Amino acid sequence: MTSVRSSRIPNVLLARIAVILLGLYVLAAAGESPRCRRATPEPSPSWSFSASWNPVGDVLLLVDLGGARILRFGKDGRHLGTIDGGSQERFQFDHPTELVATNEGYLLANGSTRLIWFDQEIKPIRSLDLQMTRSVSRVRGPPGFRALFAHDFAQIGDQVVVYGSVLTAEKLIERAWVRLNVPTGELTEISEEVELDLPGLHMELLTSPLLAHVDGGAYALRLVEPPFIAQITPDRRHLRAFPEGFERLPTLPNERGRAAAAIQFKALERATAPMGLYGRGSYLYLLTRQPGSEGKTRWRVSQIDPRRDTLVRTLDLPTSANHLYLAPGAQYWAVVEKGPVVVAGQQEITSILLIPSTWIEDPGVTTLTGNDVVCH
Repeated sequence: MTSVRSSRIPNVLLARIAVILLGLYVLAAAGESPRCRRATPEPSPSWSFSASWNPVGDVLLLVDLGGARILRFGKDGRHLGTIDGGSQERFQFDHPTELVATNEGYLLANGSTRLIWFDQEIKPIRSLDLQMTRSVSRVRGPPGFRALFAHDFAQIGDQVVVYGSVLTAEKLIERAWVRLNVPTGELTEISEEVELDLPGLHMELLTSPLLAHVDGGAYALRLVEPPFIAQITPDRRHLRAFPEGFERLPTLPNERGRAAAAIQFKALERATAPMGLYGRGSYLYLLTRQPGSEGKTRWRVSQIDPRRDTLVRTLDLPTSANHLYLAPGAQYWAVVEKGPVVVAGQQEITSILLIPSTWIEDPGVTTLTGNDVVCH
């Protein structure tokens, strides 16, 4: 009896090993083994701060502010087409700044004065002018309302939360959180006026995005000392979770004129600072930069659980680009790597680093917990 059992065990183990090896072979053959890689965008935008994946995660829409267009790339980096500013007045854009995904498709900001909604096929479906000077659809605000200038925004259901300036007949509110009703275009609430000192004002001009949403809530990166993350809606609270080492904001040159952008961004390259807040699934992700070895920048992403108000972990990104921003997606996170700023409007987009989403989003995956990952 004993000899029969011992003779069968190796066969069972061999069978299981064969199944595992076959599965690994199939995954490798199908190209499904997760890995990070770099792609060179061609054509390359000259000035860009925002990108968004489609819902499936296989098409990246890259905002080219300098070229007044949106560039479409596949997850292999191949250029799939260009979307220009359009011909219909209410849907025209000549200064695209930020693009975010919505349940319908996408929401694009044209400068700080117009919002344009697109469906999944990038066809315009509605627009909203944030000033009262045009004949197209406008925000309807309280008596005395004149204009809203959006710096950042996030859509949650039929509400858009905007961080920007509000002009009324009586005064200019320099910074405030505002809620807009999408179907009606009504300004439903000016929820909080935000006071900023000079360092915070400098940082908000060079940091993007400041707003993110997860699980039906809007969260904001507050650039004060010490910086923190605040929930804006539906509840208001101050999160305690934040990585250590960022208690002070960098002091940047107070420059003016055409050369100001290059001087300020150059100073930022030597700084320690939070650089953007992103949301995906149930987590918030805070992008930070710190001076690294050999004059390079150490870029990190801190995963934060806003429900439990806890810092889950902090990951090292395999890049030392002068500047960058992120685009979270279903299959990959895109890290848009940028070179130094020459002047305002001129900054080389050197490459797009594609990192498997599970590496960043799954707390059980440890690939990026060290700093020895190399992507090609």
